[in-house]
Amino acid sequence: MQLNSILKRSIEQLSSRDILEGTDCGLWRGLAGRAVLCNALYHYTNEPEWKHKSGMLTEAIGDHVADVTGMGYADGLSGIGWSIEWMARHKFLQVNTDELLEDIDDTMYKVVMFGKDDEVSFSNGTLGKAQYFLKRYESVNYGTHRYKTICLQECLVLLTDEINEKLDELIAGFDKDELPATGIENIGDSIFFLSLLLRHKLNMVVVETALYKAVKCGRGILERFSGEDYPSVIHDPLCRLAYAFYFAGLKYPCHHWRAAGIHHFDIFAQQKKVLPASSDIFVILGQLSGNTGEEKYAEQLAALCTGMDTDIYDLSLKEGVVKITMSVLGCIHPEMSSWAGSLLLA
Repeated sequence: MQLNSILKRSIEQLSSRDILEGTDCGLWRGLAGRAVLCNALYHYTNEPEWKHKSGMLTEAIGDHVADVTGMGYADGLSGIGWSIEWMARHKFLQVNTDELLEDIDDTMYKVVMFGKDDEVSFSNGTLGKAQYFLKRYESVNYGTHRYKTICLQECLVLLTDEINEKLDELIAGFDKDELPATGIENIGDSIFFLSLLLRHKLNMVVVETALYKAVKCGRGILERFSGEDYPSVIHDPLCRLAYAFYFAGLKYPCHHWRAAGIHHFDIFAQQKKVLPASSDIFVILGQLSGNTGEEKYAEQLAALCTGMDTDIYDLSLKEGVVKITMSVLGCIHPEMSSWAGSLLLA
């Protein structure tokens, strides 16, 4: 299978690189993201090299995390904490995360209690912090104190209130015909996160209101651009928004949302646009291949990967060879499909 050859080449390239370089601890472009990648590769290959590198990266994060001042998901404490919780949940780290992440929990709690973000984005805004607290709320630790659970719930309630308010601001801009790429992406990302949170039944009235609001706005955006050409800058956000509909339809569940997401994604995927190294289409194709069982998505992923020169890309989780590796792993290894989705679509 072509994807197996692509994965083998990508792993060889990663093996030859200095994956321990730098002191940036961040999830998207730093040590935390590489630690997650190495654990995934160890799970897939069972080669000690990747377990050793993961251990070295985790130690490096511990050495440098005190220097991190940002709270963001891309390169701050939210993403670093999320990666540690992820590794613990998948048994790559044998730790009690209530203890290990106590300082980050306390810092993030204060930030949420005493201020609001200027933006809603996953990278540096409300959604990123909410993603961290959701991951912590879902943690499995022996003897978690009731007060800890209440604090995590409180943060999620406040952050979902904030997401709901920020959606009103985004939708007001779209109503005025202002459609920036980041705005489209934030609508899709809100749908992603709210769909994940829904099953926990926290702040239900606000969460459902915000989800329906985002879906209504998103549907209008998808329908507007499905029948016409559009600037390349909004191609990736449109594909991401279409997949968010499909994802929400799986989680809610709602057949209409799933069908609409697939329909619009297939239309957008046919557009001949130049894809950046950070394009989310790689991982979306892998997710759709695994979830729908349709071979066309695996074929499209293979064609895109074959056309990319992965040698020129850096080692960030959101770029070239690393994103391709995780996307293909999620496509050909069913157990790892959700790993790729949770890592790369947030």
